Amino acid sequence: MVTVLKMKFRDSKGKPQYLKIAYPKADLDAKTVRNAMDLICASNMFKKGDVQLFIAPLAAYYISTTKEPIFADDAKVVKTDNKEAA
Repeated sequence: MVTVLKMKFRDSKGKPQYLKIAYPKADLDAKTVRNAMDLICASNMFKKGDVQLFIAPLAAYYISTTKEPIFADDAKVVKTDNKEAA
């Protein structure tokens, strides 16, 4: 299972913007995440043209996904004489 922390912000035009953190620390509390998001907003580091991407924190949540292979032919590739053969 892969877990990401997805943080939702409002940009300077009032639109939602998202920041995803791969492999976040588990069990972060709301205060910790909100403080981190406030620091991101205060840094003014993220711009696209004249739009400040992260002005105010709106939400944060963990997203967990599970990889369930149906088939994996790519695992059967064997190299012979510097060439790939299936």
